[in-house]
Amino acid sequence: MPWKITGKDDRCNVVNKDTGKKKNKEPMSRAKAKAYLKALYANVPEARKK
Repeated sequence: MPWKITGKDDRCNVVNKDTGKKKNKEPMSRAKAKAYLKALYANVPEARKK
């Protein structure tokens, strides 16, 4: 279940690449989105299977 960051500046979202669903509820800064993405890959077992 891979994710990507969409948007720019302080209006970024973490989005599932397969479904297009946003993982976060509110837009965040790119730095926070990168940290969130890192945490997802570290803690969600399905993310490590691909």
